Amino acid sequence: MKTFRLIGMALLALCVTFTSCSNDEEEDSNTTIAQLKGIWFNGENENYPYFIIEDGYCYFSENTSVVTGNNGEKYKYTFDSKTNIMTCYQYDFEESKYFSQADYFKVKSISATKLTLEILDDNQVEVYETMNFIKK
Repeated sequence: MKTFRLIGMALLALCVTFTSCSNDEEEDSNTTIAQLKGIWFNGENENYPYFIIEDGYCYFSENTSVVTGNNGEKYKYTFDSKTNIMTCYQYDFEESKYFSQADYFKVKSISATKLTLEILDDNQVEVYETMNFIKK
């Protein structure tokens, strides 16, 4: 009888140990995407100090308006919430199409007021540059 009781308690302990909460991770990724959207400012970048993020598009701009040509760089992007990497395709205003070669921006850290991006190489391993932004 004691053996059955010990086996039962051991099985119960195993069941409790392997319980997980998968929904928590999904909520965190949605928060990150929502936090990315907006106008970010980097005073160290003289040419394009503003980084504007919208649904599916982002811009490096000389002002807070959306890029329409010579005033900045326009990208379409996807965001991988598992790796925190934005895969971005720059728009060629002269050819009126997006480049096929992607640029990779990793969200190193983000809060309600601060964003740190790392610009990665094509293999998404080496960091070329780190950029710090504040929310406008």
